[in-house]
Amino acid sequence: MTKPTIFFSHSSADKEVLLKLKALFCEKTGGTIEVFLSSDGQSIPLGKNWVHRVQEALDEAKIMIVFLTPNSLRSSWIYFEAGYAYSKNIRVVPVGFLGADISSVAPPISLLQGFNIESKDSLDNLIALVNDAFSYNHKGTFTDEEYRSLALEGGDFATHPLGDLVQLVNEIHIEITERDNLNCTAQDGIALARGVFKKRNLENRGNENYVESFGLTAQTTDSQSPRPVRFTLDPAMIETTIPLAIEIIREIRKEGIKGISIRFDFIDTVDCENKNHKLTARLFGTGVSLGEEEGLIYSGMNFKMSHLISFHGRGSIKQGAVYLSVTPTEDVFELSNASELMVLLFSKKVLYESEKWVEM
Repeated sequence: MTKPTIFFSHSSADKEVLLKLKALFCEKTGGTIEVFLSSDGQSIPLGKNWVHRVQEALDEAKIMIVFLTPNSLRSSWIYFEAGYAYSKNIRVVPVGFLGADISSVAPPISLLQGFNIESKDSLDNLIALVNDAFSYNHKGTFTDEEYRSLALEGGDFATHPLGDLVQLVNEIHIEITERDNLNCTAQDGIALARGVFKKRNLENRGNENYVESFGLTAQTTDSQSPRPVRFTLDPAMIETTIPLAIEIIREIRKEGIKGISIRFDFIDTVDCENKNHKLTARLFGTGVSLGEEEGLIYSGMNFKMSHLISFHGRGSIKQGAVYLSVTPTEDVFELSNASELMVLLFSKKVLYESEKWVEM
């Protein structure tokens, strides 16, 4: 029996996120639907005339889903494809994606019934659409994590806790430093971390010295190190991984997250104002107060900014990337507060983008 065909009309600039969405869609529909995606390297075999194969696919398709994104709206090609499909009595469904809103699109596409993808539930509308068209009964099972990964892959950071600023963060480090304040040895801490992953039904791998899952690694350092356990996180998944790391830390450390530094390392082009009289002037009246020594306080967090420093032969030092370190004053950490702080620091030019890379 021939599988029904649907056509994903899209901009080639959105290739990667549409490839990911196609794979998820085909997985959730059990391979019962043929999805034509011109940029996937499979829908158009090598040697085939591209325009001719697109026309063939349109002739075979029962539904065309037009993915309206900031990229595709700048191109005239999707309007051509949509118009051709509509003239062939193919059902054309406009879908706002990656921040584009179909209500803001001009006719004639805006006159067609469609929807915006803004959550896992609206992703499930893709499943409902083919169920209705082909009398299938597939379950809508997209997850929040899958939606967030698609949004980030496509450059839509509206749903990320850090918003667009996530693009400026390289990685996040959390280090347990007080060896005498642990409930267990560092190696036992890794075992506890593995237990948390298991409880959450999260895939993980490692050995007695480290364990990692998606977006998060926990590892021990040298037995004589003042930092016996270190967590490294990718910024894309911090809405999931920071709470997970905190849960593990509360298993390991008597005071939980209180007094622990959460360090956001920025990409190389970010710099900071490092003269105290200048940065405090810029932050006056913003809810920031003075802490001990050179520290500052915002929403229950001590924070500071500086450059990572590495030492080389003959006493030379390299001044590297900027970091923002936040330290909760109690056993609680709100990612939204850290996000507000980061937005504040960039808006006041305490943190800023620069092309400089300083070496001394």
